[in-house]
Amino acid sequence: MQQHLSIRGKGSLTSNFVRCSMVLFLFLANFVGAEDWSYKGGQGPSHWQGVCSKGFQQSPVNITDIKHFDQSNLAVAVIHLEPTNFHADNSHNIVHLKADKGSDLRYEGRTYELSQVHWHTPSEHKVRGKAFGMEMHWVFLPRKAKREVPGGDESYEAVVIAVFMEVTEDSQGISVFDTVLKNISLTDKETDIESLKIDLKKFLPSRIFTGWPIVIPNRKINQKIEYWQLGYYAYDGSLTTPPCTEKVRWLLLPRLVPITQEEHALYVQYGGAHSARPVQPLYERAIGDALPLDGESSGRFSPPEEKGSKQERFRDRNPAPVQH
Repeated sequence: MQQHLSIRGKGSLTSNFVRCSMVLFLFLANFVGAEDWSYKGGQGPSHWQGVCSKGFQQSPVNITDIKHFDQSNLAVAVIHLEPTNFHADNSHNIVHLKADKGSDLRYEGRTYELSQVHWHTPSEHKVRGKAFGMEMHWVFLPRKAKREVPGGDESYEAVVIAVFMEVTEDSQGISVFDTVLKNISLTDKETDIESLKIDLKKFLPSRIFTGWPIVIPNRKINQKIEYWQLGYYAYDGSLTTPPCTEKVRWLLLPRLVPITQEEHALYVQYGGAHSARPVQPLYERAIGDALPLDGESSGRFSPPEEKGSKQERFRDRNPAPVQH
């Protein structure tokens, strides 16, 4: 599972101060949020202005076909996750779990720090027109201010990992998701429980990591840190809430996470029954396949399974299993 897909745009901000300010603006405007947008009525998605209505690389999208990239041209995505204290808020009908420092993603030669995890219902991305029960987003922001590198490329404004979640009748659900939902306050927008640790790895689908861990020395803390390689589909898009900033790399994981009907119903109490932006035109963008072929030549999606195990991937190829 190696990876790279180059569809990124280029920018030319000239000062570190402006660059730092942009990252701060992205966090405040998108993840804490202004109060002038909603998912319905006169402030709903059809009324979002600016880049939201005029951009050509907007998210989410409907995934129909993918292009398989030769593994020699793929960039590796590796992730390290640390447990985080419980810091949650439920603004804009979206439950956010803020992440403490320590979790990061290394992608295309740059490091992105996990800012927060949040959920949408139903899923924002679709696969051949099918929406899943929920979608989980892991938002990673550049560790440092964007810097131009040889060739003129810059880091993405954000890298977002998306995980589809399917509501099932026979699943035991995700215990850590249940813990998050049962500790969110119904009356306060923010909930902080310093004594409650959340193991972020337990949110990820089983068997999503490929191969063995990659050990990378961290000189600042004089320790070696384990990173795990991810399999994914990728495309260039935007944040899915105003101001819908573009130059965001999306990494969509190829396995579903099962949740119970009770967990879904509990989430709706906090985040509402609908917090998904409609799919946006793909235009000329490519959706890249960054999974190993496993002897198969096709790079196309298979239709989502309507019956059988709800842990089926929404595609017929499967990363190698790893215990985690």
